[in-house]
Amino acid sequence: MSRLAFKRGLARSCASGTSKVGGLWISSTSLTGVCVGGAWACTLADWKKNYPRRGRIVALSMRTSTSHLLLCLFVAGATCGRACAQKSLRVDKLFDPSHLVRVDIELPAADWDELRATTRTFVGSVGRKPAPRPYRYYKGHLTVDGVRIENVGIRKKGFIGSMDRARPSLKVKFAEYESQQPAVGFDRLTLNNNKQDRSLLSQLLTFALFRASGAPAPRCNLARVSVNGQLLGVYANVESIKVPFLKHAFGDGSGWLYEGAVADFYKDSLPRFERKSKATKIGPIVAVTKTLHKAKLDLAHLGTLVDVDAFLRFWAMESLVGFWDGYAQNQNNFFLYRKPDNSKLYFIPWGADAAFTSRMPMPPYLIEPKSVHSQSILANRLFRLPEIQARYRKVLQQLLTTVWNEDQLYARIDSVVGLATDHLHASQRRDFRRATRVVRRFIKNRRRVIERELRRWPVRLKGGPRQPFYTDPVGRVSGSFVTTWHEGEPSKPLTTGAVDLTLKLGGEFVKFSEIGVTAQRSTVPTIDGGPKPPAIVFTGKRATDGQLLVIAISCEATDFQPGNGGSVTVQGILFEGRLGWMGTKGITLVGGTAKLESAAMQSGAEVRGTLELEVAKLRGGETKFFRGK
Repeated sequence: MSRLAFKRGLARSCASGTSKVGGLWISSTSLTGVCVGGAWACTLADWKKNYPRRGRIVALSMRTSTSHLLLCLFVAGATCGRACAQKSLRVDKLFDPSHLVRVDIELPAADWDELRATTRTFVGSVGRKPAPRPYRYYKGHLTVDGVRIENVGIRKKGFIGSMDRARPSLKVKFAEYESQQPAVGFDRLTLNNNKQDRSLLSQLLTFALFRASGAPAPRCNLARVSVNGQLLGVYANVESIKVPFLKHAFGDGSGWLYEGAVADFYKDSLPRFERKSKATKIGPIVAVTKTLHKAKLDLAHLGTLVDVDAFLRFWAMESLVGFWDGYAQNQNNFFLYRKPDNSKLYFIPWGADAAFTSRMPMPPYLIEPKSVHSQSILANRLFRLPEIQARYRKVLQQLLTTVWNEDQLYARIDSVVGLATDHLHASQRRDFRRATRVVRRFIKNRRRVIERELRRWPVRLKGGPRQPFYTDPVGRVSGSFVTTWHEGEPSKPLTTGAVDLTLKLGGEFVKFSEIGVTAQRSTVPTIDGGPKPPAIVFTGKRATDGQLLVIAISCEATDFQPGNGGSVTVQGILFEGRLGWMGTKGITLVGGTAKLESAAMQSGAEVRGTLELEVAKLRGGETKFFRGK
């Protein structure tokens, strides 16, 4: 036998010339398959299709006979060494909505604690330019439906509403630390914690309805997730918007991809369109922006930049499912893809954990009209055109007829209840059933609500397009404090505790004639309906005019403990006078870090520490009517 070794220490000879023990007899002029580690791996055609340019041929073993040549290839690394030799992961099974995926993650305890503690604040995340993501990858191991994948990258993910220390949303990247492709059709996992979706249904149903309508959308099902043996409950397993998805949805993954988070087609908002590759240019976004800001909208020209028919379908679906936190109503949670073959932009929904509702947690609160979400500039300007009103109505009627099937949606709800109930985290169990009933009620009433507006067509929009919100830094806070934990609000907040606080607003220092500090539970309801978090509230009287000034910050309950010199992320609000309804104009936000030397949520317990905060005004939200059509 002759052997040619390409990588020392990894070569192995075939034990036999029969396929039974892993060898493959082939003719001397053809290669028909690949043998990995002495076990049959795949056909050569499959190898070329699924593992192009991946892995390294490290050993070539040959044995001649009178009529055949035995050839066995061994491949270094987990690209095929660990992936092909065992059961492979396939995209159709991994996102089967009737299947609860089992995901077990292992990583060092210290890394897990550090990963969970990483977070972001609203102040730092919604500036005119996107802030760098605070997350980094940690090396760990993953087992998905019994398939073990070693040395993967694991990081926290999420914007604002899904932030959670106990149950963080997660990204798992297979090839972060070594070249490996253990799955066919995807290269990473996106696991959303469903913090805002108590029913576990919103993303699952929303993306399924989009795909049923013909609109590009990620596949999605549910996953039972554990880390180091600790159950985290049921997550949404969402297909990542990467090249494999783009190839599947558009037939070509080489186009330009953008992610929009609190972003719209306004000059000041352009930096918030995150370009997902170095090759992606901002030009197409600029071109749409210029077109939409002309007094008279040129629909024909817009149609050369955006696939208007595809957008009408996307827009109508967002409205039909009540996805208030999407592009059309909140200028958030979307991707844009520029197809190479026609240079047009296509919208892709994302982060759909706040659908199946007619309300939003900010002004105007009640969504009207319900059939036409319209606070974004593209939707709002288009709906001013009679031609678009007619086309949109037709699309919405088609969706009600061909996609919105109540019985099928009820069956999907029942399936989710059956799949998820026994695997919920304790924080999910308290209101899961009630939340599914809310979704069921929305589905039951939605057709009647939409058809009523269709009979009164065209509906009247409440206003012009809304400028995206952003934070504008206006000051800083620093200082130290000591107080005790109170059950309820203290009667004398100005004289409670001891404070040494420096506050600078608009370039000037604010002096206080009196200032106190209290520690108590926040008075603001939580996103997930759980216990209200701990809060530290500073109440001062400004020396120049006697006006009350309040700074209220909070953190997660698990962070409210002595940190041994470490800092925890805190955020909240600054306001003058008594806090009442103020809409969104003039809201002043604070965010930063606190170091707690002592802290406990027990009556009379000492709470002592220091803080460093950034102060920012919430800007934007204004509406503008465009003259002409």
